[in-house]
Amino acid sequence: MSTPRKIAIAVLFALSVALAAAFLLVYFGGDDTQAVELTAPDSGAGEGAESGSVGNPVEGTAFQEDSLEDSAPELRVYVAGAVRQPGVYPLTGGDRLVDAVEAAGGAADDADLEAVNLAVRVEDEGYYYIPAKSAQSTADADLETADDVSPAPQFPDVATNRPTIELPDEREETVGDGEPDGPVNLNTATQSELETLPSIGPARARAIIAHREENGPFAAVEEITAVSGIGQGILDNLQGLVTVEGSP
Repeated sequence: MSTPRKIAIAVLFALSVALAAAFLLVYFGGDDTQAVELTAPDSGAGEGAESGSVGNPVEGTAFQEDSLEDSAPELRVYVAGAVRQPGVYPLTGGDRLVDAVEAAGGAADDADLEAVNLAVRVEDEGYYYIPAKSAQSTADADLETADDVSPAPQFPDVATNRPTIELPDEREETVGDGEPDGPVNLNTATQSELETLPSIGPARARAIIAHREENGPFAAVEEITAVSGIGQGILDNLQGLVTVEGSP
């Protein structure tokens, strides 16, 4: 073999050895570097996982539970009468009748808001009736606010024999026979039977009869607040003493 050929072979062999050594150095050296770089993130991720997995979910759950405990319960009430959109509406605990009226679209133009207590708190499954003003209500209000010492000619004949004339809802009317023996049916009772009820005198008895003749029978005892001069206070006094059951 000639000398130049031997030299070429030796050079190629030396280059092959150098390339192999460089490859081994890069390969094994890269693995060491990669192993070191991966160790630090794994350690940091472990610490983060320990602090996050133990602390944060518990704190988040406690916050949700506190929020549920502090939230007010949802109520559903039925608003009827002189409102723009009668129906059943959702409210929250602590809401008042004025909130229920607003939920029903607000009061109608003829609503008699002075006849109800807008500040009363509503209850779940409650029925709230907003009465409407009427010409009959205005006439009855004039009779209720008249003074005893006024001359007799200023009053209609049917009102001259009233034992007491007073402001509506300010104090109880004088009644004749005391409490009735049993519940009085608001849809069938006569004037004398109605006058046996507490807080119901002649004028209010006539107003009840006129209201049911004009608007039909009462569907619920609470609808009596639609009658002029009868508010929530009088309704509370009549609980258990009146009924609408068995009406035709």
